[in-house]
Amino acid sequence: MNSKNPNEDIIDYKHYDLKREMLNERYSYKNVKIKEMLEDILKNIKYDKDLNYLFDEKNKCYIERYLLFKIQYNLGSAFDCDKTLLAKKFCKNQKQGERDTVFSLQSIWGQIIKKEYSNECIEENEYNYFKNKYGYNKRNGKIRYKIDDAQKYIYELENIEYIKLLLGNELYNALNNYAHYYHTLGNMSECPSSKETDYNRKKGFYKVGYDRIDLFLECLKSDNWQCAVEDKNVREKILAWFYSENGSYSDNVKRNKLEILIDSNLGAIDINDKEKLIKYLNNVSELIQKRYDSLKELNNELI
Repeated sequence: MNSKNPNEDIIDYKHYDLKREMLNERYSYKNVKIKEMLEDILKNIKYDKDLNYLFDEKNKCYIERYLLFKIQYNLGSAFDCDKTLLAKKFCKNQKQGERDTVFSLQSIWGQIIKKEYSNECIEENEYNYFKNKYGYNKRNGKIRYKIDDAQKYIYELENIEYIKLLLGNELYNALNNYAHYYHTLGNMSECPSSKETDYNRKKGFYKVGYDRIDLFLECLKSDNWQCAVEDKNVREKILAWFYSENGSYSDNVKRNKLEILIDSNLGAIDINDKEKLIKYLNNVSELIQKRYDSLKELNNELI
């Protein structure tokens, strides 16, 4: 079977949502196509849209795609957008696993939803279906069922219309647009070695920064750097990836046009200030597109 995406040669890479690659037949989990896994998920939850509707661009279901992406990932598929063939081509000089989404959706979405819900448990019959089908992982000798990590996203997908009402059109639309560009190539970058620095996880767990590269680096350069990393050697390795000895940006930053994002002066995120949050989300979506354009100018063969 030909695994080539039939639209690959005519993709509008600037706006292409890498979550669409979940439909590509080259990606599978335990000999089951990711697309079939998605169909199974939708069939067994209380949600009335199918894959064709979700991935029809005119419907703009970007948050719903994101939630479906998180469900399949937490159920154990290991499909991730930074491991797709397109991402590998985009970051072709790096080894597998040395890529990262620069701006995060999960941290912002999670905090917004946390304000609205104290409990995100799905119904017992749903829980048992996914528990029995997808099994568990062992963590530190303890069993944790995969559905325990996936169910919050199922709950949110099932209640997405109510969430829209709670957030209001303007905020939801800004989040939806952000969810679109979050998994486009303009938000994808090479990054410091995960093996040597655990960069992806440390940037993601730096709570003050909402998984933002600019705030993470700002912390590493400050006297309070231990808020982000504990090991001084790790801190120095990460900073050495981004900066040369004289303090200017390294070739890594210039090659990836990361200065566009690092120097963006976006300011802190306040999820309690709706007006500022909407402005932030719209600015990031524009910055991601701007970075893509700069990368294309730098090396048109790259994309």
